[in-house]
Amino acid sequence: MIAEDETAIRATTCAALAREGFRVIAASTCDEALTCLRNRPDGQVLITDVVTPGRADGYERARIASMDFPHVALLITSAQSQPRYGDIVLGAWFLAKPVDLNVLGRVVRECLGASHRKHIDFHDRFSATGGEEGYRTPE
Repeated sequence: MIAEDETAIRATTCAALAREGFRVIAASTCDEALTCLRNRPDGQVLITDVVTPGRADGYERARIASMDFPHVALLITSAQSQPRYGDIVLGAWFLAKPVDLNVLGRVVRECLGASHRKHIDFHDRFSATGGEEGYRTPE
């Protein structure tokens, strides 16, 4: 499930993930994505931007998703800022934009492979090609 308000980014991301073999459902807002997850209990990953239309940001929407859908892995992206301690819900992943689409597929696979949610460790970083920096849950 991708929640992205920018049409071109949403379409490009969906196409890239579909090429990687993922079945992708796209939403233009995080609220729409949460509604889709309520109607489709087989959703496994929610990718959302920090800056989203509406009153709550992507961090808050991720908190809601983690409570309502504890089985769904969360990947938060942003071109605006790096998260501060406490911004990201436990067990969620962060990836800075712009995102190399090859890296995105790998990160989504890692999100799916994580066995359970743990505290995010801001000292456990990985760097991807193209200068993206992400944070992951420690193994």
